[in-house]
Amino acid sequence: MRKILLSLAMTILLSWSAKAQEYNATMFGIVSDGLQNNTGAIQYAIDFISQKGGGKLNFFVGRYLTGSLELKSNVTIELHEGAVLLASPNWNDYLPNSTNQRALLKGEHISNFKLIGKGVIEAQPRKFYRLTSELNEKGHIAINDNDYPSLMLLNNCKQITVEGILFQQFVNKALITKESTDLQLKNIIVRSQEPHTVGLILENSSAIHLESIYLETKGKAVEKDQQTT
Repeated sequence: MRKILLSLAMTILLSWSAKAQEYNATMFGIVSDGLQNNTGAIQYAIDFISQKGGGKLNFFVGRYLTGSLELKSNVTIELHEGAVLLASPNWNDYLPNSTNQRALLKGEHISNFKLIGKGVIEAQPRKFYRLTSELNEKGHIAINDNDYPSLMLLNNCKQITVEGILFQQFVNKALITKESTDLQLKNIIVRSQEPHTVGLILENSSAIHLESIYLETKGKAVEKDQQTT
């Protein structure tokens, strides 16, 4: 009897532990109205999960406005059906990475990261162009097309999965990989009608598995160098 109770207690404990590794975005005060900037709250959630050893951050139906986010190892972000990660139209909300590139989702020297689900990641081109033009006219900074943020940038990363996501309405590139390895890109749709936009850029990366990728852009669908396999 004692062994049965002990086994049952262990089962309950393990089940609770598994559930404790899943977190809903609303637990961190992340708002889904498409208006409030959630950059700080989402980044805190990613950092918190990473510091706990890993887990999954769930986004359910809604529009989650955010600027640049630093991705972390052992974290899974799931955008469930109806969830939209909405890129801020303000250029100042995008800090450059170590290679001076800007993106909504930035991963550098991370491993075992997953972005999965049936959700959407999109920018706001009309608002972005208007606000960027205003910044240029004021003369405080000079922003050209090369400075525009992409949706996702992976630099020196490994064991990355991106599956089921729709990338759309972006103003630069959808997904860039540089110096990365062991990437699983599956069931992805990339769609943009903005000028000069590029779907995938694969630079000096290896062990990339592409499966069921649909690309529709005004520029090149895929740019791949000779070092990428």
